[in-house]
Amino acid sequence: MFGKLMSISDAVMHRYYELLTAQDLDLVKAMHPMEAKLALAEQIVARYHGANAGRQAKAEFQQKFREREFPAEPDTRVTLTQTDVPNPAAPAMTLVELVARTNLVPSKSEARRLIVQGGVVVDEEKRTDPNASLTLVPGHQYRLRIGRRKFAIVEFRM
Repeated sequence: MFGKLMSISDAVMHRYYELLTAQDLDLVKAMHPMEAKLALAEQIVARYHGANAGRQAKAEFQQKFREREFPAEPDTRVTLTQTDVPNPAAPAMTLVELVARTNLVPSKSEARRLIVQGGVVVDEEKRTDPNASLTLVPGHQYRLRIGRRKFAIVEFRM
């Protein structure tokens, strides 16, 4: 809900304020549009889900989209086992395969393109070689950022 409200145009935002809040429209117009949208989205989420949910949604939005930090709850979590790797004795997987396993990209071709363009970060390290093999350590949680706004945790378990 918060993200949808942040995507409305500035002109529509003023109409939302007029219809959905009791705030003075002149004060809203004096605010920076981004700050006004953040306040509007927080108010509307708080109205339907509580004040704490509004504050939390705002903080998560800012963390994910402004600071581009890894969120507390990623878009997906994937657990790999020995049956998922070609050689269980030496568990490893190509970066393309690992990204594709998250299901955050439509195909391996798209995963390869993102990797080559520098759009994949594994454990805070940008990866640009799609053929690179990643050694899977049991119990380690690999934190992946795919593109600008998709996040995944991949864990390998024996």
